[in-house]
Amino acid sequence: CLLGANSLKKMIMKKEIRYILLIAFVFYPFIHVTHSAFKPVELRKRNLKRIQYVLETTDPNDIVYDPYLLFNVFFKNDVDFYWMINGGLKTGYLPNAYYYIKTKKPKVIALYDTRIDPKNPLIQKFYSESQKYRTIYYLSHKYLINTIIIRYWLKSHNNDCLPLIDTMSPSSLDFDAVKKVGERFYLDKDYRRAIYWLRHALMKKPIDRICAKEYFHALISEGLEEKAETFKKNLEQLNQMTIGPFVFEKGDSLEAIDFGRSTFKKGKTIATELYLNILDRSDINLAHTAFISFEKDGNFYFGKDFPLNRVVRFGEIYKTKGVIQVPQKLPSGKYDAYFTFRIPLTDYRYKIMGSSKRKQFLGSVKIE
Repeated sequence: CLLGANSLKKMIMKKEIRYILLIAFVFYPFIHVTHSAFKPVELRKRNLKRIQYVLETTDPNDIVYDPYLLFNVFFKNDVDFYWMINGGLKTGYLPNAYYYIKTKKPKVIALYDTRIDPKNPLIQKFYSESQKYRTIYYLSHKYLINTIIIRYWLKSHNNDCLPLIDTMSPSSLDFDAVKKVGERFYLDKDYRRAIYWLRHALMKKPIDRICAKEYFHALISEGLEEKAETFKKNLEQLNQMTIGPFVFEKGDSLEAIDFGRSTFKKGKTIATELYLNILDRSDINLAHTAFISFEKDGNFYFGKDFPLNRVVRFGEIYKTKGVIQVPQKLPSGKYDAYFTFRIPLTDYRYKIMGSSKRKQFLGSVKIE
């Protein structure tokens, strides 16, 4: 420090060095301030180009997802669903939009610096990247055209659409669209087409009770009693389940749960099957579980955590199973069963959407 100070003193004593330092002290802050002033202007220019691009390729009634508020202010169907907490932008809306992307299918998604992963299967299956802007994704043309035709046909009952619907691949559509087509054919007593579409709907979500019932009766109506008899066991199992979906704050949901029966003995086990819809697989870690608890008179008695990293694919949802041990020393009587996603030993993780509750009531069981 002493040597440096002495050298600096000798440099400053020279007139030429003083002029250089003076110029540096004046011009460096000037350059910095100028750069800081013009950078937001350039950013706004780029954003305006993106806004213009989106407005030219959409209609005012289209649903969009835009957490940075660049272009969604021009649309009606956006704010209630897609504003997120990002970069200091805090609103009262949900912190994860996967559930709404799946159910609402916005025509445009802006993924610039958001928590929406473009590699998520939901995005990759139904969306394609814009050729002009890498951060803007559009609903794929094939999906968009097919859903427009389906919506028109469901509303107008125009049978001229049937040749187009017959060429569609149910695997390229989401569950809700396939289910609606199958139900319409079933109501129209076009059982051959109903069987085809309902079967594909059940391939996507095998636990849908309405699809299963209509598929069973369509098989009988078409004279396929042998197939109907084989499927009857599946229908009977569905009738024993508690069917959801029970959707939580993060968008994940409990689709169904099966305890097998409603009466159990102390010291025995409850064989349990869970059917879950986990929208963002990348968000699963060892800390998160699906938790089932049994309570009596408002007090917790026993339960079990099901790790989410052990779930397996079951159509478009996930399945896991295990046993819940019933304690030997337990008061007999009726117990209320509850479900939630949570972090064990911490607190309940999510809330049910549209509700202040932290857990979902599933029903009551009897302990003998």
